[in-house]
Amino acid sequence: MKSLQELNPAHHWLSPNSPTPAANPWTRILSAARAGDLPSDAVLLADDADLLSPAAMRDLSELQALGHPLVLTASYSPLLLQRVPPAMGARAAGTALLLGPASFADGDAFGSVSKWNRLRPRAGRCSSPQDGPRPSKWPGPRRQN
Repeated sequence: MKSLQELNPAHHWLSPNSPTPAANPWTRILSAARAGDLPSDAVLLADDADLLSPAAMRDLSELQALGHPLVLTASYSPLLLQRVPPAMGARAAGTALLLGPASFADGDAFGSVSKWNRLRPRAGRCSSPQDGPRPSKWPGPRRQN
């Protein structure tokens, strides 16, 4: 997620860091969005979305329904679409990426079979269920001067 932010500094990124698993930082962000206080260009980042509480998932889904772009990560599971409802948006829009698929079935949730010619791809590779394997464009960490 940090790389995504570094590669796209022009975007307004929102990635709440919750100090405790019981806390739901998405409630505060949803309140700001409902009040019109969330920047319209804000992109929401949810790492390990499959581990979020039901309340956090509900808030995240509502933020997506309000039109805010969402980037999320989740471990693959046959129940992915039930556990992480915002993933349905990626499936419908054809914008999902599979990072390091571990089996040929990892693309099932998005309506495709992983097209990797080997299961453990090289670092820096991702797979789009629509377009197949391709290199990601991450050049590595920025060097500090």
